Amino acid sequence: MNFETYLTQTIQDAVKEAVVREFDELKKTLIHFETLQSRSTQTQTSTSQKEIIRPKELGEMLSLSISTIYKMYNEGQLPLKVKISSRVVGWLRSDIEEWLLLRKER
Repeated sequence: MNFETYLTQTIQDAVKEAVVREFDELKKTLIHFETLQSRSTQTQTSTSQKEIIRPKELGEMLSLSISTIYKMYNEGQLPLKVKISSRVVGWLRSDIEEWLLLRKER
């Protein structure tokens, strides 16, 4: 392999990686907007819409570890989380219930 071929391959690999990262970010953004749209179309306020599920409880609900919960979130497989404070997050119970129903329909 000559230098020009090596350089071309290296650039192509870097571009592919950048495209994959950008695609993942766009996917997260789309899920975020879909979640916001879903929230804005809801007119009734129920207890489950206000209740926040912390990561530990969500893990217990889904029989998953907390690290798997965050991995799924980072891969865009979970609804948007709610930041409660600088170090505390959770999910709206209504978002998780809706997400579970959508997964059940697949």
